Amino acid sequence: MTLPSLTELRGRKLDSATVGPGTLSLYRMVVSLLFTCHGAATIMGAFGGPMGGKPPAGQWPGWWAGLIQLVCGILVFLGIGDAGTRLAATMASGSMAYAYFDVHQKHALWPIENGGEASVMFCWSFLLIAILGPGSLTLTSALSKLAPAPRPGGPGGDRRPVRVGPRARAAGGGTGPGPVGWSWGSYGVLRGRRGPTGSPGVRRRGGGGRAAGFQAGDRDPEG
Repeated sequence: MTLPSLTELRGRKLDSATVGPGTLSLYRMVVSLLFTCHGAATIMGAFGGPMGGKPPAGQWPGWWAGLIQLVCGILVFLGIGDAGTRLAATMASGSMAYAYFDVHQKHALWPIENGGEASVMFCWSFLLIAILGPGSLTLTSALSKLAPAPRPGGPGGDRRPVRVGPRARAAGGGTGPGPVGWSWGSYGVLRGRRGPTGSPGVRRRGGGGRAAGFQAGDRDPEG
């Protein structure tokens, strides 16, 4: 990931297209990490524990709120795919909206008065992630890059015959307008044809009289 420099951003309008999806991923990870810390403090007593003490397991709503913060925070931080990250962010946003109106709002009108600033900021931050998506730095994208590419001709390989141009057809030794010079998908081997005198056609890209890698029962594309 390459972030734009200050020189490149100077005089340009800052939007999602300018800063790139990598910046959105950094925003997602910072917000979710802070959210996870709240959940860890509530559930496990980490970082000194929550204000008012650690709630008993299963107590509503404090313990369940901490569980949502811990689980959803980890899932959003990792980026478990586009749909999974959006769903976890939506749950996190909804839990903070519930926390604000059920716990804080009844004490005063403004968040600065009722102590609900954190709930409001987390609510809108996760709502933004749910709308815009996780960005480019996700666990799913990292695993997809580490996965080995399918071998040519193996499971999932491209086996569609592709016709080549007239020069390759002529070099293959064909005498008529038939489909001379086929390649068998990603096998990368062209099938030669014997000339009118029985001499073998020109070998191309490692192929001889018959394309390497053909399996028993495969239909010859030249008939």
